[in-house]
Amino acid sequence: MDKEQMDAQIAFSQMQRNESINEKIDALRPKWWSIISKYASFIFTLLVVQYFFPETIDQPVFYFILLMIFNVSIAQYHENKQLHKRLDLLHSLIKETKV
Repeated sequence: MDKEQMDAQIAFSQMQRNESINEKIDALRPKWWSIISKYASFIFTLLVVQYFFPETIDQPVFYFILLMIFNVSIAQYHENKQLHKRLDLLHSLIKETKV
C-alpha cells in the first residue's frame, strides 16, 4: 500500500466511526410516542394501585400527589440518563473531529 491508499483507509475508518456515533445519537433522540407512553404508564399505575388497594380512594389527595411525584421522578431519571448518553457521544464526536 502506498501513502495515498493508507490515508484514504484512515479517512474512511474515521468517517465510519463518526457515522456510527451519529447513528447512536439519533437513536437516543426522544421519540414522538414518549409523551403518550408516560401518560399511559401513569394511568396504568393508578389503576393497579386502585385495584390492589381500593381503600386508597377514600384517602386524602396527598397519596395521589405522592404517586404523581414518584412517577415524574422515574420519568425524569430515564430522560436524564438518555441525555447524558447523548452528551457523552457528542463529546466523543467533537474530540474525534479535533484530532
